[in-house]
Amino acid sequence: MEAIARIEAEYGRYVFIKDQVILHYKEGDRETGTRLHKETRNRFFKILDLCEKYKALRNPLTSVKMRLFSLHRALELSPIQRDDFEVISEEIRHIDTIVQNFLEFSRPPKLKTQKISPSEIVDLVFELLRHRLESYNVAATVSRQAALPDIQVDPEQLKEVLINILENACEAGEEA
Repeated sequence: MEAIARIEAEYGRYVFIKDQVILHYKEGDRETGTRLHKETRNRFFKILDLCEKYKALRNPLTSVKMRLFSLHRALELSPIQRDDFEVISEEIRHIDTIVQNFLEFSRPPKLKTQKISPSEIVDLVFELLRHRLESYNVAATVSRQAALPDIQVDPEQLKEVLINILENACEAGEEA
């Protein structure tokens, strides 16, 4: 359970720092915002590494569950032993659920596609990053004759890609 506490603590620090990034960008403190943004990436990858270690727990847990099932069928237990056996089985199921939840957290999300114009997503990204772009002294405009036609896409994934491209470009421009 110590590993789970480590992941939860790391995730709490990740969320806190991510909130600080937004705050610093809004206040125009680009230097601190950029430094903290890099730290959130490092924390996120640390969380993924910790979750990856949980995969090693899956095989032993599966083996324990199968042996418990076999024992349950083969043994004649007293009522007290049966209660103890049920508590042990329930705790193993609980641990397995925790491991499964962390493994789900470390996997990429399933795509949720819908028909939408990429123009809408571009406009949303520029609005979301307005303060951050200003903090880098970047002036960005969108010029189009008409909105792009709808396509089947996961808008959240596309938004995340565009945000990462713009943030990386700003950071690269600052370092140059």
